[in-house]
Amino acid sequence: MSRGARVSGTAPARGRSASFISRLAGASPLRGAGGPALLAAFTAQNVANLLFHVGVSRLVGPMAYGGLVSLLTIHLVLMVPVNAAQIAVAQLISRADYESPGFPTARSVRNLQLRMAATALVAFSVVAALSPTLRGFLHLSSSTPVMVLGAIAFPLFLGIVPRGVLLGVRCFRQLAVALVVGSAARLAVGIVLSALGSGITGAMLAVLVGEGVTTLIALKKLRSPQLDPEQGFQVTLSARNVTGVTAAFGSFWLLVGMDSFLARHYLSSLGSGYYGAAATAARAVLFLPGAVALVIFPTLVRTEGRGPEARRSVLEAAVVVIVAGGVAAGLLAAFPGAFVIGLFGGKYRPPAQVVGILGASAIVFGLINVFQLFHIARRSTLAYVPAAGVVGAAVSIALNHNSATRIALTMLIVSAAVASVMSMGLTLRRNTDRGASHRSDAPNTSPPIAPV
Repeated sequence: MSRGARVSGTAPARGRSASFISRLAGASPLRGAGGPALLAAFTAQNVANLLFHVGVSRLVGPMAYGGLVSLLTIHLVLMVPVNAAQIAVAQLISRADYESPGFPTARSVRNLQLRMAATALVAFSVVAALSPTLRGFLHLSSSTPVMVLGAIAFPLFLGIVPRGVLLGVRCFRQLAVALVVGSAARLAVGIVLSALGSGITGAMLAVLVGEGVTTLIALKKLRSPQLDPEQGFQVTLSARNVTGVTAAFGSFWLLVGMDSFLARHYLSSLGSGYYGAAATAARAVLFLPGAVALVIFPTLVRTEGRGPEARRSVLEAAVVVIVAGGVAAGLLAAFPGAFVIGLFGGKYRPPAQVVGILGASAIVFGLINVFQLFHIARRSTLAYVPAAGVVGAAVSIALNHNSATRIALTMLIVSAAVASVMSMGLTLRRNTDRGASHRSDAPNTSPPIAPV
């Protein structure tokens, strides 16, 4: 449908509504090119992750589970530079593939992998050095789980290049297989080790195994068919490429997980376990915006977040997040006890209002995730707005942490403020997109990647 046909001063409301729906139903990165397969894989991964938490929490008990949730929050922070580098690789590959379809050379991939291995060694050393401090802060009985957390850096960093390349060239099906099998491995190992009485250490070992399996499969999928040593495009990654994205992602994931981490410090061990269970149940819906955002990201990179195609992608993603997340959060708010106690067992009894509040926060976090990738593609400073939320939430929780309900309310208010600012950025840039809409299909001649 042409632009002129859409804009009509005499069209009835029904016609305008039909036009809106038809635009959403048009060509979309959420359909085709393996997009549905990746969405299905993220669904399966989320179900496996939820089952992992359900099974392990029942086997280790609330007090130990609170410590596990805190360590997994640090795991999320560790994944910040990993996700940033992966997105940077996908950004570079997507642009190079758009101009000259194909794969990177085997030599450039190998060189990047060597650098990732060295980076993983540094990350492991840092976590190992901090293990006594983390053990005391989180009230753990041993430093071993912290050391296992550091070892997870190796499969995480070695998986950056294969995952980023597969995402950048839109090989979503291959990436989906790696995610599903890795999640299944983590679930199986976690249940077995927890049943054998290995506690937090066994659960962290399961995470290590799952990340390792995912990385090995992604590497195999990338090399089949075998990459040519010389033919293809070069892929390079520098600290300058990753710094901006790392800061943006870091602020987002710190905002997502900081309440569970601080609850372990400010609340009792039992109370933090209750809070961790409520947060896990409520934020299970975060898998969907993460999947949707990754599927639309190559399109946002190619268009630099400008023009009708990019805006349609973001709009469609936001609608999916709000509708699906709203249904899930509504069920959690209506039946909090049935979900938490049914999933985690009768030992877990968090306040009902906490579950509903955290469910609402999860929807907002999902929107922030989509908006942030949009602003990263545009190289907009609005991608860093979650950093202000981190500061605000940390100060507010430090001053007002008398109950789990107050911590949850703080996160809801702060996340809503962050999402509002980032969504206003979308509206303010509408006029600048009109000029770009006439060239959205033109090849992108800008440098492959620049700091955000």
